[in-house]
Amino acid sequence: MQEIILRYLEVGGIVSAAIGALIFGWKQFEINKRLKELQDYVAISIIPKENLRLQIMNVGKINLYIHKWEVGRLNENYEKAVLIPAGADSFILIGLQGLVIGEYNFKMYITDEKDEKYISTGKVFIDPVSISQQPLSIISPIATGEMQEQPNQGQIQTIVKVDLRAFSYKTEKYNWKL
Repeated sequence: MQEIILRYLEVGGIVSAAIGALIFGWKQFEINKRLKELQDYVAISIIPKENLRLQIMNVGKINLYIHKWEVGRLNENYEKAVLIPAGADSFILIGLQGLVIGEYNFKMYITDEKDEKYISTGKVFIDPVSISQQPLSIISPIATGEMQEQPNQGQIQTIVKVDLRAFSYKTEKYNWKL
């Protein structure tokens, strides 16, 4: 009888060890999968620049290819995707001339070097900072080849200085079609 009990305990120990090994293996697989995701994460940064321009930088850990961007009614669809390498001080500039004061949605359609598709979203704000008025000037040439401003009587031009702000919200996998 003791031999049967010992045999059951021996088999139970082996089964317990096998179940423990399976649980450990599964947990290790999950950890490795998460580490791989962190190693190859995709992220961009939007930096406002002077003259209503946005600087787009790759702040992730994998090379990115930009296919299209949209800010409000402005957009550009690249015939060949533009590379922004990871870990480099590389960027593209987007001009926003033509947009007026307001709030605009930002979208960028990108792929990584594994051809996974992503969409990056954010907001762009063009805020008025100051408004001034001054007489409208007409620029006329002088005989020396220089230009001289002459005030035009009665006409006033309004100058609005603006502040550009931009925020990137998230970059996520998205199966887009252009």
